Amino acid sequence: KSVINEPNKNMIDKFIINNISESSQIDIIGSTDLLGERLYNKELSQKRADNVANYINTLLPDVKFNRVVGVGSNNPKFDNKTPEGRFYCRTVLIEVKTPINID
Repeated sequence: KSVINEPNKNMIDKFIINNISESSQIDIIGSTDLLGERLYNKELSQKRADNVANYINTLLPDVKFNRVVGVGSNNPKFDNKTPEGRFYCRTVLIEVKTPINID
């Protein structure tokens, strides 16, 4: 699925409020497990990434993203031989880099 559930929305709400500033550089990367066709997984992971970016923009309309990309099942972070491993591959990574302000 590419829909963001309520617990994940709550995590995004708390994460954004505390960690994104005007100077932040943000990458959003969607992924899938190895099940299914490669093209389908690529499209699904892109939808996941797009949905997260769109949700973030509802909270912070002026936020700009470096990239919003779906990588499909390329380079899985977890073992796809187990249901748990496949579950953890169905994710969206939000990477925030904020320069430290030294005054």
